[in-house]
Amino acid sequence: MRDLDLFEQYLLRLRQECLQLGHGHALKAEPDLTQIVVLAHEAELIERIRGALKELETDSGQFIRSYLT
Repeated sequence: MRDLDLFEQYLLRLRQECLQLGHGHALKAEPDLTQIVVLAHEAELIERIRGALKELETDSGQFIRSYLT
């Protein structure tokens, strides 16, 4: 399960990077709203993947029923 922990840490950092980039775009004088929305969606998708990863660690049977059937 060490691999899953490392992958979760990677996803957490990636999500944080997306949120920081979106925040940086929002602070610009003329923010690119499309880019901000895209980064927010990326961060949300990463969070959903992290949730699925936690479910896999907790109950692999439920993970299979939820995502693979």
